[in-house]
Amino acid sequence: MPGPVFNAACFAALGFASFNLRVHNPELVKQLSSDPLSLLSDEELTSYTVFVVSAVLLLSSLLLPSLAKAPSPLPSSSSSTVSSVVYPLADVEAKSSEKDKFMVMFKHLKKEMLDHMSGAHSMPAEAVTWVDNMIEYNVVGGKLNRGITVLAVQRTLKAAKTKDPKAKLTSLETARASVLGWAIEWLQAFFLVADDVMDDSEERRGNPCW
Repeated sequence: MPGPVFNAACFAALGFASFNLRVHNPELVKQLSSDPLSLLSDEELTSYTVFVVSAVLLLSSLLLPSLAKAPSPLPSSSSSTVSSVVYPLADVEAKSSEKDKFMVMFKHLKKEMLDHMSGAHSMPAEAVTWVDNMIEYNVVGGKLNRGITVLAVQRTLKAAKTKDPKAKLTSLETARASVLGWAIEWLQAFFLVADDVMDDSEERRGNPCW
């Protein structure tokens, strides 16, 4: 279950970000403490807020239901369902490279989140489309090393447990590890957007900042 690992990653990242901000920009910390909204324009505040809400909705809709359920026997690797979570295992299996398998889960997780917004929260279509475009623009533009590393770690742990150095992940194991990997990528994208807002940056990865 990715909960404890993800929580540890969140606390570590937030702790580092807080330490870095206090060391390098103490004046900004003082202003953030007294009147944080004065630092942001209306457009920046909207982007910043929606990105945070998007990440929270994704994690709450995908991880919390599983954490709330009592442990049950693990399904076989051919099953596409774990509790109430459905994984696109056939699509994962059809891809040959690890990065392609990882990207299958991005499309699946994004669709789950957008469906949750339009369904459970009745968000208008134009708002859902805006969030869709924002996610595509900010989350998948990098090398994805952080997320894909989760798959490598999962494979290493399995090899150690089975004592088989050539052990491979099943489609189910790949899908579950990818959920954690994408949670980290989403968190990193949020940090980049926040950094662009604080630095008043105009470009990121050679393209205009969102």
